[in-house]
Amino acid sequence: MRHTPNRDQRALAGLLAGALCSAASCMASPPGAWRTYEVYRPTITRHDVIDARTHGNKYNHCATIAWFDGRWFCMWGSNTRPAEHDPGQRVFFSTSQDGRSWAPAEVLFSNAEHSENPVQYPTDKGHQWQPNLALVDGELWAFWNQGGSAHDFKKGAGGTADLRGLYFSRLKKAGGKWVNRRLEWGGKIWPEIDGRAYFIASTQNPYRLRTGRVLAPVTLYASEGSASDAPPEAKDWWGREKRNSVIYSDDMGATWRLSPGCITPGFSWIQWEPTVWEQPDGTVLMFARNNTHWGLGHGTPTSGEYLLWSFSRNGGETWSPHQFVPMESICSRMHVVPSDGRGVWAAALPGDDFGGRRYAMVHNDAPGALYEWAKARRNLSLFFTRGGGIDFVAGNALTGDEPEVAYPQAWGHDDTLAICYTQGNSAPRSIRVALVNPLPKHDRYYVFPRGNDLAPGVRPRRLGDAWSFDRHQHIATRRPVEPKDEGISFGAWLQPRYIFGAGRL
Repeated sequence: MRHTPNRDQRALAGLLAGALCSAASCMASPPGAWRTYEVYRPTITRHDVIDARTHGNKYNHCATIAWFDGRWFCMWGSNTRPAEHDPGQRVFFSTSQDGRSWAPAEVLFSNAEHSENPVQYPTDKGHQWQPNLALVDGELWAFWNQGGSAHDFKKGAGGTADLRGLYFSRLKKAGGKWVNRRLEWGGKIWPEIDGRAYFIASTQNPYRLRTGRVLAPVTLYASEGSASDAPPEAKDWWGREKRNSVIYSDDMGATWRLSPGCITPGFSWIQWEPTVWEQPDGTVLMFARNNTHWGLGHGTPTSGEYLLWSFSRNGGETWSPHQFVPMESICSRMHVVPSDGRGVWAAALPGDDFGGRRYAMVHNDAPGALYEWAKARRNLSLFFTRGGGIDFVAGNALTGDEPEVAYPQAWGHDDTLAICYTQGNSAPRSIRVALVNPLPKHDRYYVFPRGNDLAPGVRPRRLGDAWSFDRHQHIATRRPVEPKDEGISFGAWLQPRYIFGAGRL
């Protein structure tokens, strides 16, 4: 009979493997050689970019961050209406010199104060979403999306031109004005692959290869119809064929080409939101989100089936079919960046030999095979490679006991890693930044503690619309409570009780 390790045994095995291999490449050591390991315990502080509890914009999501021309830039989709992709959602931005205090948020690409050619839109119609940033030869680049109903973008006399699509914007100097350009594919807003039209959406920060080529990750999704392998329960958008891909440029953004991308065999409707990075041998790797759930007519995915990966041997032009990453995860967007501070973050320097380069992923640490977004999107953490490739293990937690945190993106400057993320999975949603200092050194070996160093509180704390209990706290009831699968509902007066010798609840 085969022995299946339980969860605690798997966790112990993972801890031992992480301690032995660390985040450095597991290079063969000379016989009898010893390694000295350090425990990686950086200082982590968290700061508000926009606090939706007090700001008029109640929806804030899909943030990106970069260091450019002496300050931090943060961008995200924002709206007064508390729902995703409601009409009126625009790309907002804020800047900061220290990552702690942020300027008031302003509309960006539709604002003549900040754009030479503002992108117009029908009044209170359409939506902008998911900006992503790159630093290329002294310019800050942004890719972002404008969508909405085709009925809201009508051509002809008295109507408004169809301004949906994927946009590419450039900024030469902080405080200057952006130049905006919609990318087109053979004169069309939406590209075609094998005669089929696809909507196209920017998903993650671009990455510059050593050759100088710039890759911008995108997801393509069919403009109509359902995928041939989609179950009947996967209706409308859920059932459309989707391809994870990149657009790429070899001439500093003058022209862009589109890779046909990749799918998961047998599940051409599940892939979403890829991120890419380059390996020492020139192979480009892709991680992506498996965006399915057990209500769509197939078996329940395991916690080891929520991350997908692919590779490209030709600089992103073609990709291998998606496979599952054998790592516990959840259904949400992740981001991979170099973790050692060498070269340029998320945009490598041409000629960099990548010797000793390590990678970090920012993502939610798996809470034990939960799928439901509101329950699973917790505990944003740093994941580190042990031996290169897709071998990531969970390490330091970033967000303490904040409930409902997701969609992190990261950028490094000097010895600090800045990670922006969404706090709140329903209205209101805020944007926050975690600052991590110092970065791991490329010539050292580390043990990365899984979890955080938060001291246990005396009593539970209220965080937004949730109460946070740590592992030392509990609620006692007069009668036994037996939760069913659908959960329980109760009301109570709670009184803190001092436990002798423990000094806490």
